[in-house]
Amino acid sequence: MDNPLKVFLIEDSDAIRESLSQALQSSGRLVICGTADRADEAISAIETSGADVVIVDLQLRQGNGFDVLSALKKSPTKHPLIKMVLTNYATAAFKHRSMALGAEHFFDKSLEFERIIDTLNAMAEPPPMFSS
Repeated sequence: MDNPLKVFLIEDSDAIRESLSQALQSSGRLVICGTADRADEAISAIETSGADVVIVDLQLRQGNGFDVLSALKKSPTKHPLIKMVLTNYATAAFKHRSMALGAEHFFDKSLEFERIIDTLNAMAEPPPMFSS
């Protein structure tokens, strides 16, 4: 694919970050353009990463995913970002707060891990070609 979807991954677990990175990049339609495990480093790196999508875990080594979503809402990047939350804390209250801070998607890490991969792959599909 000429222009893969660029994903910035914010996850505190090294094992999950590695597993998700491999799964996302296996299709060839997605590329990891940056990672972070702390809110402050994620916020500073997203702008220069060229990301199309940000996947945010709510529990981070420093700060949390709400800090990241809030910072993105206050200072939008130069081009629109698709914001997704992937968390083990998939409560209705956390989903509501995430969406209020601009997340378009909210996934339960233990139940919907494959669904986030499928969703991103569908977003990365090239548009259908129409014949005239």
